Amino acid sequence: MLDGVWDLVVEAPMGEQHSVITLREEGGVVSGESAQAGAPSVPLVKAKRVGDKVSWSADITKPMRLKIDFTLTLAGDTLEGVASPGFFGKFPARATRRN
Repeated sequence: MLDGVWDLVVEAPMGEQHSVITLREEGGVVSGESAQAGAPSVPLVKAKRVGDKVSWSADITKPMRLKIDFTLTLAGDTLEGVASPGFFGKFPARATRRN
C-alpha cells in the first residue's frame, strides 16, 4: 500500500533536505503533494507506480527553484532511491511512512 504521509530526506550536497510527502493511490492512479517548511505545498507531477517502483516529479522552491525527479522503491513503510534535480546529478533519497 502506497497511501499515507511520508517523511522524505534527500541527501544533497548542501545538506539534508527534508519534506513531507502525501501519497494516494486509487484505481491505479497515484497523486499527492510535497511540503517543505517555509515553502508552499506543490503537487506531485507524473506520479506513478509500477510494481514496487514509485516515481514522480516536483517543482520545488526551496532551497532554490527547480524540478526534481524522484525514482524510489517501495518496501513496506520505506521508499528508497534517488532524487534527480536535473544537471545537479542524482542524490540518495529515503522516505519513511508516518504511523
